[in-house]
Amino acid sequence: MNNVGLIVFSDNDRQENKNIFAFLAGIIKLFCMKTKRIFSIDLPENSVKKITVDHDLSLFFIRLPYSLDELKKLRRFTVRRIQKTVFKVCRDNSIKKCIYPQSTPDEVINGNSIKNPFSGNFIYASLLVNILRLVSIDKGMDIREFNMAILDTDNRNLLYFFIWQLSPLAKFLTIITKEKESVQKEIEDVFDETGLAVRVTDDIASGLDGIDVFINIGNLGEFTLRKKVICNAMVINYGDMNNDRIEFTGGAVNGINVGLPAKIGGLIDEEFLNYFSRNEIAEIVFVNKINIGTNIIKDFADYNTMKGIPEQFEKEGYSISLLKTV
Repeated sequence: MNNVGLIVFSDNDRQENKNIFAFLAGIIKLFCMKTKRIFSIDLPENSVKKITVDHDLSLFFIRLPYSLDELKKLRRFTVRRIQKTVFKVCRDNSIKKCIYPQSTPDEVINGNSIKNPFSGNFIYASLLVNILRLVSIDKGMDIREFNMAILDTDNRNLLYFFIWQLSPLAKFLTIITKEKESVQKEIEDVFDETGLAVRVTDDIASGLDGIDVFINIGNLGEFTLRKKVICNAMVINYGDMNNDRIEFTGGAVNGINVGLPAKIGGLIDEEFLNYFSRNEIAEIVFVNKINIGTNIIKDFADYNTMKGIPEQFEKEGYSISLLKTV
């Protein structure tokens, strides 16, 4: 069983009670809690919430009795007490690692705890096929009818992951790159193994001509053009689009919003989402389900292990909506 802890904080300083007696009772309760936490490493009741994802993975949301503002002002003695508290919770619940929010002060994190390395970008890239299905609905076209182009990046692992993901769906694909010869050589076996015809070009104006979908995983600003190019393609953007000589008029997808399945999303307190977004939670779940660790967040090196995620994502009740600009 893989147990993962997600640390959240208490917004104790927010008083929303309109009734004066309830307000005073809240103040007394808060005073008692703050006094108790000075001497004890035990958390208040109901501070740990377990959400079972499946038989191999559970998430534990651990609410510390401190607000984020308080945490930034704590003395060394109190920081050590927090660390002991987290260690005890991990030990008692067989939690292998705990993830703190990005905003957590570095001195609080130690042992088997890490600062949140997840951003949602990993799941965004993994779900290219799912994104294309939604784009095809918007355009009223079958994915197989799309004329698609990918702008290359230094990260060839991500490029090849996209090519293999698209190979069962596309008939033809253009790769735009500044390293035409090396890319051409590296993908010579793609057609033989998949039947996907791939064109490689270093002429960006030619590569953009007549396409329906442009997948950018590189830096558009690295290309220079004599004349301004207007492209009607829908952009799916993972890179840098800054180039004043190229205008895209078909809209752009710059990210996704993930909908969590009811067995997870329905159990997550709204306040937890102040510290971990739904996209980050989905990413944490899938990375831990396939047990590839957090190194993929840095360089996408393990994207080839993610080939089954698009289908698995929908089967398990997750959904996405597109973050689009016109």
